[in-house]
Amino acid sequence: MIQAISQDAYNRNVERAIKNQPIRKTVPLGSVEIVNQNIIQVDGNRLPITKKAFSQLARILGVPVTFQKRVDKLFSEEATSSIVNKMKEAMAIQGINTVCLVASVIDRQIVGVLKNEKEIISNKAFFESIGGVISDHNLIVRDFSVNSSGGIYINTLSPTSGWDITGFKDEYFQGGMSFYNNPEDGFKISPYMNRLVCLNGAIGEAFSETHRVKYITNSHLADFYETINRFAKHGFKPHSFDDRVKSAMNTMASYAELEAAAELITSTSGLERKDISKWSSIVETSAAYERHGMSPMLMSPEQKRNAKTGTPIWDVINGLTHYSTHDSGVIIGDEDRRCIQRSAGDLFCARHDMENVISSPF
Repeated sequence: MIQAISQDAYNRNVERAIKNQPIRKTVPLGSVEIVNQNIIQVDGNRLPITKKAFSQLARILGVPVTFQKRVDKLFSEEATSSIVNKMKEAMAIQGINTVCLVASVIDRQIVGVLKNEKEIISNKAFFESIGGVISDHNLIVRDFSVNSSGGIYINTLSPTSGWDITGFKDEYFQGGMSFYNNPEDGFKISPYMNRLVCLNGAIGEAFSETHRVKYITNSHLADFYETINRFAKHGFKPHSFDDRVKSAMNTMASYAELEAAAELITSTSGLERKDISKWSSIVETSAAYERHGMSPMLMSPEQKRNAKTGTPIWDVINGLTHYSTHDSGVIIGDEDRRCIQRSAGDLFCARHDMENVISSPF
């Protein structure tokens, strides 16, 4: 049985989301000065900016994310800021004269930077667009959160959806949709999967059914509704789901994959590695490598990606989804829960480090 939130809780969150709708303002590009990756200055006023918003600004100015990371690693954040400022001047010469700044109404932090203010869809328009979808497909709202930036995250399940994996006992799933609207990602929908044996939930952004609504126009909404209807006809089961499950069950995680999952748990819970054995085998695995004479602390990132563990990818994924879905006595913010569920979905869809390893005759 799917546990749904109450109608009162849903209504309260809708009211909160509309109240916390981010404010937006189009400003001359020349008035924006990058102080560093955490602060920009607009007409002499210093404003904090999130890392994602800074990356959006850099992309608008033609600085790829991979280049930003490389400069940060080799030089400093100040070097990246200097490059972005120079690119700003060059883009102004090319005719890009304005940008839209999106700010949180709670702390006035810049949470998004867009080329055009029409690229951000209001929370009210978002609810008007998804209300009929949830009703028409009898979707049950499993959880609903609103963050400090006014971002909305809603996970739903279809009570008529369900499938198993041939040849695997106790692997039965229900499907639905995740709906979200925020300044970083815009208005997007993705598959949401629920593993019934433990009621763990994961968000599959990397599946082909993920769709972004860029503008509220008749044509964009028609594409949105068509995507939903097509997915519903397949029982809300993502394409290639069975193959990804079998691959995750039969592929051992690399130390890098296991460590990344463990760090998601420790960074959001405040727990130490020794306290997360319920969700991760990182302590036992590290000890095994120490006994083997190869300390993980001395491994390079490349070596960690090539270091096989005894933990299947499937167990790593289910550790993340169990931690992020259930109340285990650890205080986890709603935004962190959604982030980890998306990370679990990303790992599920990814090509894994050990996936193409074969036995060698040499």
